Amino acid sequence: MRDAPSPATHYKLCDDVLGEGAYGTVVKAVNVQTQQYFAVKRFKRKSQKVRTKPAARAKKSRRRRPPLTLLCAQMPPDQLREIQTLRTLQHEKHPNIVGFHGLVSDHQHSPHAFLLLELCEKTLAEVIKTAHRERVCKAAAPGDGAGIGRLKTLAIACDIAAGLAHCHEWNIIPRDLKPQNVLLDGSGRAKLCDFGMACCVDFDRPLSPQMITLWYRAPEVLLGSEHYGTAVDVWALGCVVYEMCWLRAPFIASTEMKMLEQVFDALGVPSAVHDAPVRFEYARRPSVVPERIAQSGPPAAILKQMLELEPLARPAARAALAALADLRTPEAHADRIGAGPAVHTGKRKSARMAAD
Repeated sequence: MRDAPSPATHYKLCDDVLGEGAYGTVVKAVNVQTQQYFAVKRFKRKSQKVRTKPAARAKKSRRRRPPLTLLCAQMPPDQLREIQTLRTLQHEKHPNIVGFHGLVSDHQHSPHAFLLLELCEKTLAEVIKTAHRERVCKAAAPGDGAGIGRLKTLAIACDIAAGLAHCHEWNIIPRDLKPQNVLLDGSGRAKLCDFGMACCVDFDRPLSPQMITLWYRAPEVLLGSEHYGTAVDVWALGCVVYEMCWLRAPFIASTEMKMLEQVFDALGVPSAVHDAPVRFEYARRPSVVPERIAQSGPPAAILKQMLELEPLARPAARAALAALADLRTPEAHADRIGAGPAVHTGKRKSARMAAD
């Protein structure tokens, strides 16, 4: 990435809004010189004044573009996290991580910088929603585990697992894996995006349990753990694979306690809760989740492992990728046991392998 961002005059924003969330809006943009299309992520933020010395202000007025250090000083923490994470992951480009092409400065209208990203016009959430709508229009049964299609589910699951493995090898946990944050390019390849909640696990420090979207939040995080690791992403991957199979998330609730009740109803109570001084009392109800996991077709076995209550019992992202890749082989399609070809996931870094 360049020392200073590109001016916004190099790009023309289109009317197409590709996505909008609590933290920002993604719109399509075209480079007026190359006619190449990109996605521009603009963050929502409150007005904020940055103190500068008079000499610095005068010097700034003579510049055509504001310095990157000044722009960074005015960015919210989630935007800084996303920029740093994308820059780190781009040291070794990966086909399952959204491409990052730098920053765009709209200094004529505001001193803020926007993220210039690879254009992928469809999200996994939209694919799941379309499949659900088609099933409703056909008055089909609630689901048989086929969801968006078994082959498509395995292909996307492999892509997501490969992207997670790449992040974990760089000691990064995205912490917000969900269908809305999985992009699909024109060839159907899945790419992870939105790293505003990502963090580095290089250091032994407490982490916030509030960063992960509630429906995809692992049990240990729901229980308030501040020392979790890469296993939280594997749990979220299990939830996403389940959703691709059944067109709904396995656990849907509006509060952490209700989420815990649903998880405990389906999977039992983890040992950490058994040993806790406070006893959890809740009305146990029958759950369809275990039965649906078993009926999810080829991914059933690895899906059960990813949705284990105990973090240490879940496979690493690299192991989950290997298991999912094996299911895509011709032998697996014929319900026979066979070893599958390796899926390209980029070079591995021996110094980072402990994080996976």
